[in-house]
Amino acid sequence: MRDDTFAGQVIRALARRTPAYGADTAAPDNSFGRSVLLALRRRTRAFVEQPPDDADAILDRLEADLASADATAGHARPERSGPGVLYQSERVTVTPRVLFVDGDRYAIAALRYLHSRTARRPPTPGVAAGTAAGWILLGAMIGLAAVLPVAMTASLALAGLIALTTAVVIRRRTPSHELWAQHHGAETLLFTTPDRREQQAVARAVLRAMRMIDDTSLV
Repeated sequence: MRDDTFAGQVIRALARRTPAYGADTAAPDNSFGRSVLLALRRRTRAFVEQPPDDADAILDRLEADLASADATAGHARPERSGPGVLYQSERVTVTPRVLFVDGDRYAIAALRYLHSRTARRPPTPGVAAGTAAGWILLGAMIGLAAVLPVAMTASLALAGLIALTTAVVIRRRTPSHELWAQHHGAETLLFTTPDRREQQAVARAVLRAMRMIDDTSLV
């Protein structure tokens, strides 16, 4: 007999998300369902007392709460730490249904046209200060060239050129690798990192999740 209680809905949703969960528990009795719900409630304080109509919605919320709780506690979970996790790092979690980035949540089903970009990040305060110092030294060299000894003027010019050159090199070597997609129809920056390999790993996981959603919709 099909268990249509909310507990049963949650367990069936868990079974759909995790094939390894086991067919025998896909339609559990009320006692088993309540045990799982109590375990989930103990795991996260954010579990609501009044459950929503959609069992998948509460699982989405639980996934976000669990990721946030682990990040807050400083427990970096290993990559692919669970059967429902496609990618895991300190900043990013990708599941077959949700992408979590720095506390933001994106439903995989709402993503379209995933693509990558490389951009130049704004200069950091240190780089900006170095650029300003270089221009100041060069300006001082020009203004005081007539009254200062040649050696001192040359030193000022050299210091200014070094500061400017260093700032330019740093700015050119700090690209930002970005992951974009249409989220509910709007062009959205999902993730940015200076590490190209990290961006590619996240992109592969998100693409895999998107394909899983497409495959499920065809069944």
